[in-house]
Formats: sequence, C-alpha cells, structure tokens
Amino acid sequence: MIVGIMSDTHGRVEALSKVLAHFESIAVEAIIHCGDVTRAECLEILSEARNVYMTMGNDDKGIFMMAQQAHMLGIHFCEPVIILPIGKGKTLAATHGNRPQILDELISSQAHAYVCHGHTHVRRDERIGQTRVINPGAMSHSRRGPEGVVMLDTDQDELTLINIKDL
Repeated sequence: MIVGIMSDTHGRVEALSKVLAHFESIAVEAIIHCGDVTRAECLEILSEARNVYMTMGNDDKGIFMMAQQAHMLGIHFCEPVIILPIGKGKTLAATHGNRPQILDELISSQAHAYVCHGHTHVRRDERIGQTRVINPGAMSHSRRGPEGVVMLDTDQDELTLINIKDL
C-alpha cells in the first residue's frame, strides 16, 4: 500500500493543495494527517482526496466541531489515534504526538508495523523493535530540515521524503 503521511499543516492551503496533487499523481492509496490542520479550508481541501484519515493536533480547536466537519466531508477522523489496516494483518497507527504517553504506548506495544506522529516539526524515521516510527516533519514551520511530507510504500517498507518547495 502507498500511504501519504503529513502533519502540522497550520493552515497552509496552497502547500496542502500542491501535496495532494502530487499524491494523486503517484497514486497514493491512503493519506494520513497527523494533526494541526488549524483551518476549516484545509479540511475542505483534504476532502477532495480519497481515503483520508486524520487525527487532531494541539493547535486544532474544538474536537466536536472538527470531528463533525471531517465526517461530513468524508474524512475518517479519530482522536487520539488512527488505526489503518495496511494488509497482511499489519496496521499503521497515527497520533499527533503532543501526548507523549499515547505515543510511547503505541510504540512500546509493538502492535503496529508503523507508528506515525507529528507535533515536533522534526522528521523522524526510526525502528524501535518491530515498529517503524515515522514523523513526516511539518508542512509549516519545520525545524531542522525542509518543510515537507513523506510517502510510505508498506509493501517495500520504503519511505520517500518529499520537500514542498520541490513540488
């Protein structure tokens, strides 16, 4: 399965549109947003893609309103953790990362092939036991690296970094 993973959009509508167009051009099968969309316009843009899964970040306000709007737009919204089946009995879990206990439990459980998170604005690709931990970095206000997203091929276990400025 090809999964596009993003986080910390912080209202960057234009960048989000570019990323989604790129994901569509390479036939991404599912999109994971690890939180901090911060603007309703971003939800509307995400709804134009297929198979979008998202959770809420610490800068997203009003969980009830966000959940309601996401569901109305056809976005799979779950707080605080998204679980995506990726085939062969494996799963990808995603959370924002602002609650370290939740992130630590997802990783230490070793129940998921992949655990994705955002919040830190720093890219991460690390294996801890049987779990690959991925932070795509931030689409806005990246720390220690370019603003971007990642694409994960779960069949090949390959991660591709995508810099927004290159789109």
